[in-house]
Amino acid sequence: MHRKRDYQAALKRRAAGAVIAVAATLVVPAAASAGEVSTGANTLTFNAVAGEANGLTVTNPSGTEIRFTDTVLVQMTETSDDCIPTGLTQVSCDIGTLNGAIFINLDDQNDTANSSGVAMSTLVETGTGADTATTGSENDVLRGNAGSDVDTLTGNGGGDFFDGGFGPDEISGGGDSDMVTYEERATGVSVQLAGGVDNDGNADDGAENARDSLASIEDVVGSPENDNISGDSNDNFIQGTRCRHARRDHGHRHTQLLGSRIQQPRHRRPGRDQRQRQRRRRHR
Repeated sequence: MHRKRDYQAALKRRAAGAVIAVAATLVVPAAASAGEVSTGANTLTFNAVAGEANGLTVTNPSGTEIRFTDTVLVQMTETSDDCIPTGLTQVSCDIGTLNGAIFINLDDQNDTANSSGVAMSTLVETGTGADTATTGSENDVLRGNAGSDVDTLTGNGGGDFFDGGFGPDEISGGGDSDMVTYEERATGVSVQLAGGVDNDGNADDGAENARDSLASIEDVVGSPENDNISGDSNDNFIQGTRCRHARRDHGHRHTQLLGSRIQQPRHRRPGRDQRQRQRRRRHR
């Protein structure tokens, strides 16, 4: 408890100095909107507000301090004593023993968010606009939006999960095994992990040869329809959204899998009725 009070007192002194130094030169428009930083359920959350173009950076300057810095005003919500403004465009939070995650919710406009300097799992939801999001070394989730703008989504280390949404997105997984999903598509997709061509996805992602660009992606979840997905020289996990068996067509929607080292998901052992049907088919 004493450590937390000392930490908060130090942050208040730093905030006061920053405000005095900046206020002399910075005039803030009265109608300026603000992002909000809050804590809860073992998470830190940044919520952008409509109408602002965010330039968010999340860092870990020392110890248990997590700092949110934006190019527009950042306002802390009154939900926790663990966060405090440390300047007109900063909020710092003392995470203590928190072992949770960071949520970043971007709204409209062309935004950027970079949490590569923080060793905490991060979920980024981009909004409308052409957004750029970069995460760090943990297992992260990066989701694009339903618009046609180009989102640039970059993971670093860790096993990251990407959903670029519609539009021709640039997706890079970085190290470890990373996954991209097209499960929300209404029509089949074409994905070539070894292709090196900006033509992954379907018409929802752009015109032919101007669709998603995938780099350092090892795993793919396809659409509910008929897909054409090919792997590369890595150990790939590839699955159609509604497949019962990805390599066979028994009248179900299926995915054609191409690639030399594809790992299949495990299936449960057939039940008794199914085993009897299989025996009857073999004896015909």
